[in-house]
Amino acid sequence: MAARLCIPVLSDAEQWSEVVVVPVQQLPDEPEDLLEILASEAAPLSTWFDFARAYLAEGKEDAFRDICLEGTKEETVKEVERFFGKRPIYEQVQFHCGLAALQIGKAKDEKDRQKKSELFAGAAQHLQSAKLLDPEEQLVSLGFAMLHMAKGEMAAVKQELMRTMELKNNGKTNIVGYLALAHLLFGQKQYKEALALYRRAVLEHPTCPAEVRLGIAACQYRLGNMVDAGAAFERVIALDPTNPDAHLGLAAIKFSSANVQQGLADGLKLLVKAYELDPTHVGTLVLLAHYCLLRGEYDKVLVLARSAMEAADSDAVRGECMCMLARAHHALGAYDQAKQSYQQAVRLDPSAPLPHLGMAQMFLSSASGTAAMSGAINASTELETAVKAAPAFYDALKVLGALIRGNRDKTGKVLGQVRTAATRAEDDADIWELLGELSAANDPAGSLAAYRKALALHRGKQQEARKRAEEDATRRAEQRAARKAAASQSAGLFGSDDDEDDADDVGIMTQVDVAAAAHRIPARLLNNAAVLLYRSGEHGEARKLIEEATVEANAHGDDLAPAHRTALAYNLARLQEAGGELSEATRTYEEILAVQPDYIDCYLRLACVARAKGAIATALDWARQALSRAGGHSDALALISQLHMERREYPQAEAAIKQLQKATAAAQDGRGAGPARDIYGQLAMGNLLLASIPTDRRKEEASRRAEKQLLSALDQYRMVLKADPANAWAANGVGAVLAELGRLDEAGEVFSDVQAAAAASGGFLHIPDLYVNLANCALAKQEYASALRLYRLAADKLDAGKRAHLLLYLARANYDCDELPTARAHLLRAIHVFPTNYPLRFNVALTMQEWAVRAYRKQRPAGDPTRLPEYERAQSELEQAVKFFESLASLPPERTKLDPNKLTAHIKFCKDQLNNAGSHISAAQREAEALAEQRQNAERLRELADQRRQVEAMRREALERAEREAQEARAKEALDKQERLKGEWRLKREAEPLEGAEGGEGGGKKKKKASGGGKKKKGVRGMAQDAEEPTDEGEDEPKPEGVQAGGDGLPDNEDLFGSDSDDDAEDAAREKEMLAKAGLDSDDDDEELGGLVGALEDDLGDADAGGGGGARRHKRIRAAALDDDDEGAQQGGDTGLEDADDEGGAAGDQPAKRARRAAALAESDDDEGVGAGAGGGDAGGGSPPGGQEAPAGGEPAVDALFGEDDE
Repeated sequence: MAARLCIPVLSDAEQWSEVVVVPVQQLPDEPEDLLEILASEAAPLSTWFDFARAYLAEGKEDAFRDICLEGTKEETVKEVERFFGKRPIYEQVQFHCGLAALQIGKAKDEKDRQKKSELFAGAAQHLQSAKLLDPEEQLVSLGFAMLHMAKGEMAAVKQELMRTMELKNNGKTNIVGYLALAHLLFGQKQYKEALALYRRAVLEHPTCPAEVRLGIAACQYRLGNMVDAGAAFERVIALDPTNPDAHLGLAAIKFSSANVQQGLADGLKLLVKAYELDPTHVGTLVLLAHYCLLRGEYDKVLVLARSAMEAADSDAVRGECMCMLARAHHALGAYDQAKQSYQQAVRLDPSAPLPHLGMAQMFLSSASGTAAMSGAINASTELETAVKAAPAFYDALKVLGALIRGNRDKTGKVLGQVRTAATRAEDDADIWELLGELSAANDPAGSLAAYRKALALHRGKQQEARKRAEEDATRRAEQRAARKAAASQSAGLFGSDDDEDDADDVGIMTQVDVAAAAHRIPARLLNNAAVLLYRSGEHGEARKLIEEATVEANAHGDDLAPAHRTALAYNLARLQEAGGELSEATRTYEEILAVQPDYIDCYLRLACVARAKGAIATALDWARQALSRAGGHSDALALISQLHMERREYPQAEAAIKQLQKATAAAQDGRGAGPARDIYGQLAMGNLLLASIPTDRRKEEASRRAEKQLLSALDQYRMVLKADPANAWAANGVGAVLAELGRLDEAGEVFSDVQAAAAASGGFLHIPDLYVNLANCALAKQEYASALRLYRLAADKLDAGKRAHLLLYLARANYDCDELPTARAHLLRAIHVFPTNYPLRFNVALTMQEWAVRAYRKQRPAGDPTRLPEYERAQSELEQAVKFFESLASLPPERTKLDPNKLTAHIKFCKDQLNNAGSHISAAQREAEALAEQRQNAERLRELADQRRQVEAMRREALERAEREAQEARAKEALDKQERLKGEWRLKREAEPLEGAEGGEGGGKKKKKASGGGKKKKGVRGMAQDAEEPTDEGEDEPKPEGVQAGGDGLPDNEDLFGSDSDDDAEDAAREKEMLAKAGLDSDDDDEELGGLVGALEDDLGDADAGGGGGARRHKRIRAAALDDDDEGAQQGGDTGLEDADDEGGAAGDQPAKRARRAAALAESDDDEGVGAGAGGGDAGGGSPPGGQEAPAGGEPAVDALFGEDDE
């Protein structure tokens, strides 16, 4: 509000030429004079409203109302409209809304309901008048929102404010609608929606005051976005450094910083700055009081809290200030004043959780003796209220959990809140431990998981402490090493510090251990977790925790009560007992009794240890000692009844159960455990009735009595289920009764439900006989495979070696499945466990007898090899069965509970079978001998056949190896011959010029036959050398039919070998290349040597492959050779070199050479399997002349082929 107001003054020309300044402090007490001036000077109605607001700020409500009413009069409005030419609608709306706001304010303070209603009605009338003037004016909608808020109609308030955001103020956009709705949502803890509206307001009006951004910071702070909240507060401070709220909010953020020391320092600076800016700021005073409370400066807390209370303008803030006063009095020990202050704080703000926690503490501290119970009840009520108001109030939850731990009703109500708190505070080990304690009764698996989470958090903190200590030790060691290095140069002058360094090393290691142990795991937590692990069957891990808890208790004995120490020792003994360490467990129980003779549980556990050792009498003695102690009646009687039932002493067991029920009825009024004990008594009675039914029900009387007992047992189980529907033991008993009554399907369904409940318990529900009952039902239905599977499963879950009845069940199932040897093994094992059980011996003998009889009567195929061993074993089984039967028959029937006549009949039957066993075994032996002889003969024949096969394989292998070696030798010899022939060819070529010269002189030498200007091609492919030489001097030999003159001695349409291959050009090129490498690269040499190389390659191919292609080529070569004159084919000749001058010898040797070549070719054909007359140019054909026998192998063919080259 401005310090002064101005009234414009009209001149003679009815225009404003000057103004009259009126200070706000000098306003007249009565507004009549001011109104006359405003009317005479024709001041705008907005100036009238400013003066009205000034009066209202001075607390002069009547003056405010008079000015507003004068401004709304019709004559005033007409005068203003006449002077300004425009009707002042907005100003009239302001006057009406101002009057409405005045009445709303009065209605808030008014206690009388009638007057309050009248004020609200007057405000509504003014607002309606304003709405008639301008229905779309934002100010009117804001007035209605204020009216609804004063009435507590929050839904209507929200609706009006949402409408306000769409309207304008005097035709201009105004963000007041956004801010009002955001303020409303912030008060309703809808921080996200409020934040969105504040942001929208800033976008609509970027130059808005800094306080708008203060709303953004507050929303971010409430949402937990400390980084964004801090940035918003800093932005407000940047825009308005004098804003105390921004400094206060930023200080609160600094106080919650992870760096505690730095956060406290920075927060304190900001808090002091906020106090300097506004010493009366309530929030600043409250935060300063809280800071002083943490520092222990309680006198300052009292002063600051009282100052804040005087400046507070709401009950919530006053309640917070009063709670601060109460906490200061509480810390100073002034409990009466603290209690009064807590009570006033609760009255001022019932929804604040902290005053309720203080009241609970007051109730607990003041309650003692007989008032302790009422104090605990009042404290739990206050804590429940605090937790209901603030579900995340973990301190209140922890105290409440400790108070209601034994109350199931209250535990169920609070458990959900504790579980929610634990999920939110994942790093709080205490809240997880509390969750485990509260859920242990109804959800042991969830309780164990919570305990494990708490243990993991504690161990993590231990590791962090150790890690920090090790890092500190490493840093100190490095510093010490640096000091040593620096001092090493002056060691001679000042001596050595080794002893001090060693002491430092020891000190550092000690500090590491101390730091790791500084964070202690409570022994209570370790013990509780171990108990649940024991119940779930994890005995090893449970023992480790108990031992750790014992070490913790011994290290910090002052913090642990003697009762807790005893509980730890008892739990350790229970785990020793569960692990089979019965002697150690007995010693621990006795040590506890030496300190606390009235510890009833130790007597009972000693009885259980004796029962585990088979000493039932000793167990009964220990149970009776527990019964003689005070407080041990119920538990001792329950154990006594169980021991008598195990000894089948049913009358004594019934007496103990009835005594237990009487003791329970007497204790129900004074003990909370009475109903549970009554349930146990009913369950025990049902078990007794079920166990004592007659086993032999063939007689009608026994059958009626058994049915009566079963129905009575069923009634007992039903009463238990009525009181406790989740009692799985009673449900198991119902299933057993139904099975005994023959209702197997119904019994199976009940057992399946119990099995599902046991599986859902996470291992905490153990019913040893459940799987046995299921197996018995399956066996009764003749479902043998299922029964055996269930019996084996029961054997895995129980200790089958110590449960004779389970072994008996397994034997019966195997007997019914015709697995008699397995049944016999189970029965023998059961006898080992329970030697005095004579029916087990009878069953073993009966099983042996049955197996022997089945072995003799078994239908076998001829030659069955198992006949003799099974007959011999059957004879042995019968002999053992006779011994069992005779042993049982020698005992009195009262002891064995067996019929002597039945035993005598079995003995006679077994002996008769033994008398006949000799003939069976003799026949089996003869058959076995015959079979053995047959097997030996067959074996000898098999061995001979194997030997023959081996010899044949060796022979084939030798032949193949010889053939392979021969082929390799021929191939190697052919290659060597090729090299030799090449050398001979070179010698021949070198001698040819000399032979030509001599032929020209004598005229008697052979003449070359010109064809195309060159020689005829020699070798395999030409094969024309002999044919080309003249038979007489100067006369050529006649050619065969089909051979053209001047040709190569072959028909026009095929080559020498009859091949139509297109690779002749490639062969010729390859042959030329081979000759060129050998140094024979002349054209004539190529023509003559090519044939030789080709023939040699063909021959090598024949030798290697042994196929028919080589044979075909040899046949064609032979055919070409046989075209020569047959005269002289039978003449022999030397293959050595002849004298070049011996013309006649050379000429005369030609027929012989041709004959030798033909014979060699024939030998080659014979070796290849081709007939001598396969082809040829001779009209007569047939075998080679002279009937010569060709030598084996292909090599002579090569010699004959190239024999003429020796000339």
